[in-house]
Amino acid sequence: ATKLFQKAAGLRATGNGNQPTWRTLLGLEEKDGYMIVRTCRLGDVNTSVLLLQEFLKALGYYKGKLDRSFGNDTKAALLAFQKAAIKDGAKINATGKWDKETIEYMIG
Repeated sequence: ATKLFQKAAGLRATGNGNQPTWRTLLGLEEKDGYMIVRTCRLGDVNTSVLLLQEFLKALGYYKGKLDRSFGNDTKAALLAFQKAAIKDGAKINATGKWDKETIEYMIG
């Protein structure tokens, strides 16, 4: 499936989820060779929210639709993730916002 997407998007079909593939798939902006992930909070609708929902779903916290909309279900899933991460020693706060510290902890 990755190779098919890469071909359709005009990318080199490697089958790996490389940076151009993720940037194209998620519609993320790029600056100086880095993908830009924006902080998010309740009410936001953008591609960064989609990325957050994808991560939370993969980690088992989010069960809702991947709709790019930061609603109550996304916030609840993020809070659950943040609280679990804090118990594991993460230096983040349980705010329900996808802030810089949570982004760095989640996606490195």
